[in-house]
Amino acid sequence: MSSVHLAGRPLPALPAVISHEVILGLLRALDEGGADEQCFAAHRLAALLEAEEAKYRAVVGDPHANPSLRNHYTVGKILAFIKEEEDVYDKICDTWVQSRNATLEQQVAGLRLLLATLECWLFQYPLTEEALVERLGHWSVAGLEKAPLPGEGAPGGRQEMLEEARQAYALGVLSIALTNEEYADEAVRTPLVPAACRYLRRAVTAMAAGAPGGAAGSSGAAAAGASADDGPAAGGGEGESPEVAHVRQQRLLAALRCLMCTGEYVESLGPFLQFCGVDTVCTLLRHIRAASAAGGGARGGGGGGGAAAQRLGWLMHEALQVVCSLLAHRKFAELLVEAGGVQLLLALPRNQHSYPGLSLALFGLAALPLAFERACALPAPVPREMVAAALSLLTSGSDVARKNGALFLDHALSTRVVCKEFDSQEGLHRLLFPLRRLLALTREGGGMHPDVRTERQVRRGLEGRGV
Repeated sequence: MSSVHLAGRPLPALPAVISHEVILGLLRALDEGGADEQCFAAHRLAALLEAEEAKYRAVVGDPHANPSLRNHYTVGKILAFIKEEEDVYDKICDTWVQSRNATLEQQVAGLRLLLATLECWLFQYPLTEEALVERLGHWSVAGLEKAPLPGEGAPGGRQEMLEEARQAYALGVLSIALTNEEYADEAVRTPLVPAACRYLRRAVTAMAAGAPGGAAGSSGAAAAGASADDGPAAGGGEGESPEVAHVRQQRLLAALRCLMCTGEYVESLGPFLQFCGVDTVCTLLRHIRAASAAGGGARGGGGGGGAAAQRLGWLMHEALQVVCSLLAHRKFAELLVEAGGVQLLLALPRNQHSYPGLSLALFGLAALPLAFERACALPAPVPREMVAAALSLLTSGSDVARKNGALFLDHALSTRVVCKEFDSQEGLHRLLFPLRRLLALTREGGGMHPDVRTERQVRRGLEGRGV
């Protein structure tokens, strides 16, 4: 299998410094080269984007909380060059992805490059073309339920590998299209959600079974996101090359994103509970926790640890987003509490990848009275840790997490056990720092500054309780 490559031949190692000459050279090859040279350039440019975006996400956690921040990193500079050569980008979209005359090699190369760019840019052309989104749905769903999993054996040959890659990249691009409400409205009435649920259950079961002690082994998802340049040791399992591992990790993440975009719909709850289940979510969270502990990525940290730790961090981010989406349903929330999901959420590493999702999950639970009542009735450590988590989130580096932490307290302080824990942990004293920050920014003329919205929420919540 080592001689089979998506680009027809091995991609060169990623350069230590990516110069503008390298990017311009790849764009020129995309525009003027022969068919094979164009596909190779597309794969190489996509690989550069994937690697640099991974570095960016390892630092910031949520890559879309402050989109302009990306411009200061290498990935933003690469995207700027692509934007300047818009004609080349459009040609790839039109002749490789949308055209029915494109070869399989062109479809795969075009979809990979499209996914790498749209994961940064989010919803835009060519996702505005309904015919393309329909085609993406066809490529994505066909065979998804039985698609190869991370850690399984390699495809039988290049044709099979290219077909698998087309499905994985198409599912990734489709997941971005589903951030558009109109497309999501239609998708929940198609076979996509049941197929994604069945696939995810198989993937999570295999990853947990293949990892010793429930932690991530060489066949787990923590190792399955290798890029083609990571070398043989980065493969996801025996007989699985780094390229194959990369493709299969892309499919896993794409399936999670599809459920994240559709999970809040009533039409999605039935298929999720039938074909995936709360137990699958709990197994995934347990796996992430064990893999993080095995890799030394427990509480704190999160930005380092190498490529495997970065991939695991992003898997955790996406898994938490799925949980938050499904918490729109009272039934899911109650089942999650009964299955021990609250304890699993609280046991996850606390870092830039988990702050936004954990904070939103806590707020989501607090907004559902019966589920939150049951969570508060769990053994004493659970309410204590919920309050401790919320208080720690108020001083995290994520404004989204700080806002959600404040909203959690605003809802939860009406519960007796939460008030008791809040007092025992000197909650009022610990809130002095964000409140003093609000006062300082207000005095400096920052009363309307976006960074003070969280502190205003904290103040309003305390005032509402007569504090």
